[in-house]
Amino acid sequence: MQANFGRLFREPADVDDFIAELKNLAVRGVLVDAERTAPDLARITADCSALRSEYIAKGLMRRQKIVGMAESDIAYPSRWAVAAFDEVAVVIGGVTKGRDLRGKPVVVCPYLAVANVQRGYFKLESLKSIEIAEDELPKYQVLEGDLLITEGGDWDKVGRTAIWPGGLERCLHQNHVFKARVPSAQLLAEWVQLVFNSDVGRDYFAGASKQTTNLASINMTQLRSFPLPIPPLEEQRRILDSLAALIDLCEEWRRQLKHRRDLASLFAAASVSALTGINIERDEDTAVKAPQIELIAPLRLGTLPDVKDQAPLATLLTRHQGEMSARDLYQRFGREIETFYAQLKIEVAHGWIIEPTVATVRAKPAETARA
Repeated sequence: MQANFGRLFREPADVDDFIAELKNLAVRGVLVDAERTAPDLARITADCSALRSEYIAKGLMRRQKIVGMAESDIAYPSRWAVAAFDEVAVVIGGVTKGRDLRGKPVVVCPYLAVANVQRGYFKLESLKSIEIAEDELPKYQVLEGDLLITEGGDWDKVGRTAIWPGGLERCLHQNHVFKARVPSAQLLAEWVQLVFNSDVGRDYFAGASKQTTNLASINMTQLRSFPLPIPPLEEQRRILDSLAALIDLCEEWRRQLKHRRDLASLFAAASVSALTGINIERDEDTAVKAPQIELIAPLRLGTLPDVKDQAPLATLLTRHQGEMSARDLYQRFGREIETFYAQLKIEVAHGWIIEPTVATVRAKPAETARA
């Protein structure tokens, strides 16, 4: 696969689509060889039940109604398990704004809203604060390793999931962001995050959500019912490691593609300047700007091309008495400067356009303001 990466990408944006597809392959178990053993589902569910009982005893959550697992027709490797998310993780709703806290000792804490939770990372630039009762802090506080899952937003953004990295004391989550804790060492939070953010998770949340004109939302029951595929622990690790290595390669190709495009653009601008005398200005993003100087020596028609010849520049010259400035010809051509230069070289080589000498250029006169 690595040897063929260069054939897969033409634009930097192609890399994003390829990474998304790699994640889909990873979640379906086709990225690495399958383990011969099955996951220890009994251990995973027992660890979850123990944590839930502890939370109920401490008053951090109420006893919840049992939910079933939603139906799924996705085929996973035969040795994998599939379980309702509720069986392997404890899901807790967030703090609601605007509650009456009169007479209670309170603390002010930063909190995570939907806009702060992205797919696999957090945006913390616009973090807001909220007042809660001091004794509620253990319930709503986000701890390192917690999964944060968005309840609502645009229909394609429901269920965005990220793992809290820690580093911010007393950070809470709003009621539109669910918090899930996976207590078993046999199930990695990174695996759950990958599943939720893949097409498997996105399709489930989009299908389960309640949708209005531009917004959608899921409830806690739908989240708890999610049919989570669970590979053996070592296979989870191998999948995540393999995916990370492939994504690193993709990012390297993204950098190379951008570098090549920048070099090609610079080369085209320099070549046009050397061939025609047009100096091309460039901005910080290496986008080509219109020439701010004009060519005195024009481009002239050479041998008249045949009708079947691919000679758009010579055709333009024919329509303008066989002579135009390079600047006007470039603008009328209406394509990128790299394409203009390549086409100009072709037509000069065929003799359809007379090869120009390096021309004298002069500054473009400033336009006089209209009275």
